[in-house]
Amino acid sequence: MSIAKNMYPEMEGYEQFAQVLDVMTRGRCQGCRSGGPQMPFCTARTCFREKGVDFCFECDEYPCSRNSYPELLAKKWRDNNERMKEAGVEAFYEESLQRPRYE
Repeated sequence: MSIAKNMYPEMEGYEQFAQVLDVMTRGRCQGCRSGGPQMPFCTARTCFREKGVDFCFECDEYPCSRNSYPELLAKKWRDNNERMKEAGVEAFYEESLQRPRYE
């Protein structure tokens, strides 16, 4: 890798980037309601219990600002909740089986 670093300075952080990719490809997330990943910006993993709902879209405060998701994740969160609201949770689940985990 040192040769690549010398030729391509952009590759300097590649080892760390490869570690992040490795974590992302494991697909270990069990979802928010199962405890989910311990992301500091995610309150959904505990909020649903406090609010007595199964999914964020069922909450009377949805969409809220309790989560401080990075923008791309926030968009995915909103899109997923809107789709569940529109199609129903079971249909959303069936649709999700046809999509790649990380798009």
